Formats: sequence, C-alpha cells, structure tokens
Amino acid sequence: MRSFHYGEIAFAAPPKWSDLSVVTLTDRAEQTADEGAPSVSLTRESAAGKTPLETLARRLVASHAKTVKAHAIVDEGPAEIDGAPAFRSEQRFETRDAVALHQLQYFFATPVGDVALLSFTCAVDRIDAHRSLFESIARSVRRESVDA
Repeated sequence: MRSFHYGEIAFAAPPKWSDLSVVTLTDRAEQTADEGAPSVSLTRESAAGKTPLETLARRLVASHAKTVKAHAIVDEGPAEIDGAPAFRSEQRFETRDAVALHQLQYFFATPVGDVALLSFTCAVDRIDAHRSLFESIARSVRRESVDA
C-alpha cells in the first residue's frame, strides 16, 4: 500500500492509484467581481514512462492553451524546486469570460516519481504586485517522501 496525505489526514491505498487532488489557496481580501483573487494551486500528474520533465511540461502547457483564449508564453525554461530540477513556464491568457490572467507555473518531480505542478495565477495587471510573493512560495516548497 502507498501512503496518501492531505494536510493532517493520511491513509493507505493501492500503489498504482493516482493522486488527483488539487490544493488551492487564495487571498480573498483581494478578490474582485471581475478578476477573482490571486491564487496558488498544486496538482499532480502521473508520470507516464520516462518522459523528460520539460517535454511533459510543454505538453501540459500546450493542452492548457487549447482551453483558453489569447494564450501567450511570456517566458519559460529550467528552474529549481527544493534543489531538484524543475521547468518554469510563465503565460498570459484570457478565460472564456474574457478575464486576462497571468500564470507562473513550476513543474517538478515528486519523490514518488509523479510530476507536481505549482501554479500561481492573478490578473495581468497585478503580476508585478504578486511576483515576489509567488516566487517566495515556490522557494518554500519541500519535496518530502511520505510513503511508508
């Protein structure tokens, strides 16, 4: 069995089961009716085979681009999360409701071999106000093995 954790809750499930949970945090004090609030989300993707991290990241970004309007890659390239190789992608896009968003994403391997995706999202005109906070959260990530 493999140990799965969500906050203070842990349980065992078959090792081949995938964790599809999403953790999302937001600053509701900055929420607006038309643009929402800045947010951080963490998701996982099961790593299929030996696909290089950058290749998988580019595939996921391309897949996301198909679901939004006016998608543009602002910057991308190698990065580091907790001393491990990562891939960073910075994008701008519009939602279906024509809200212009800026997203900064970090893709990195988990200790069990999945790929984690840490995404920071805010209104395009708020990225300068939030960039240092977003980057400090990325620097605080710790990849800890929790399996028994």
